[in-house]
Amino acid sequence: MPTYVVASKANMPYLAECQILGEYVSDNSPDVCVKFVIKDASEWGEFVDSVCRSYGFEKKTCPIVYTVEGTLIGDGRAFVDHCREVYNKTLTITKESQKNRTKINVEENEERMRKKKEGDTLGEKIENYLEKLKKKEVSQLIEDSFYERVYENGIPFYLRKTDMLRDMKIMKSDDVPVNVNKTMQVIDEMLLR
Repeated sequence: MPTYVVASKANMPYLAECQILGEYVSDNSPDVCVKFVIKDASEWGEFVDSVCRSYGFEKKTCPIVYTVEGTLIGDGRAFVDHCREVYNKTLTITKESQKNRTKINVEENEERMRKKKEGDTLGEKIENYLEKLKKKEVSQLIEDSFYERVYENGIPFYLRKTDMLRDMKIMKSDDVPVNVNKTMQVIDEMLLR
């Protein structure tokens, strides 16, 4: 099963064409896998040097297409020709779809570079923290609760009432414990400031 790697700078239009064709070949040829490595222009020189040094390639192109086994396919045009010759797969790609895909690549790359420089936004940090809690199954989401604004001696409070189902054991007259479920209303107050 050949695994192709298509690596390029994010703003290259040939990358978009290789992505569309690579996804089509992967979907329609069960023994083919195409992976994409998209780099920022500031990272590209070091990355392509590393790949060429590791695999012994002399030709540095953008995009560069090779197999994991170490066979250099070439640039984007060579990959298109390779797919047509080996897998008999061709696609007609419009300029509009190529521009849209290039735009998506650039936006995703800019977001990746922003995260690399600044880190996650506050919203992303909160979402990541909640996902960790969900995986630990430490807390549960309460879907049946609501807050009601209540005034006590002129001081506003938020009052939350939640119905909780509790397992309880009660003793019957013949000293046999019976499990029953009882709905309890739990009240939680929060002072407004």
